[in-house]
Amino acid sequence: MAHTPGHLILNILRQAAENEADTRRFYLDAAEQVGDPRGQEMYRFLADEESLHLRILKTQMDALVEGKGWVVSSEIEPGPFDDLQTLFRTPREKLREQIRPEDKALDALIIALEMEDNSFKTYRRAVGETDDPVGRQILQYLARAEQNHFDLVMQNYETLLYQQQWQGLSGRREEVR
Repeated sequence: MAHTPGHLILNILRQAAENEADTRRFYLDAAEQVGDPRGQEMYRFLADEESLHLRILKTQMDALVEGKGWVVSSEIEPGPFDDLQTLFRTPREKLREQIRPEDKALDALIIALEMEDNSFKTYRRAVGETDDPVGRQILQYLARAEQNHFDLVMQNYETLLYQQQWQGLSGRREEVR
């Protein structure tokens, strides 16, 4: 039985794609502004992750619009998706204003935490809007990836706050790739 996507799920996926694109740009800007190589490494890694999410979303939206339903993405490894826990969108111009050289690194990390949390909530909302097992798996994968990003940013925030240094990617949990 084919599952026909609703208009709502396509709107949620479009919102998610816009959010991923904004977040990617924010991370690339932040990588340019931060002086520490570990901070640069973290932001560039996160920007690459957001690019992956954009490719996954584009593939899904195209397939859904063409009536093909949800498609298994070669970029997602199948696996269990356990321990998963109104999209707030910051206008693009405001994001760029928020990461200026004179801004504190901790402020940029707080913005990153908000962006990752917003993405997570968007994907969890989308999970509730589809009963297609492949769609649910893809959306749960994306939600978990955003949770992992949140955790990575939080670890860097705490390390920078308490030890006055970046953690970068060291000590991060294994990504769901």
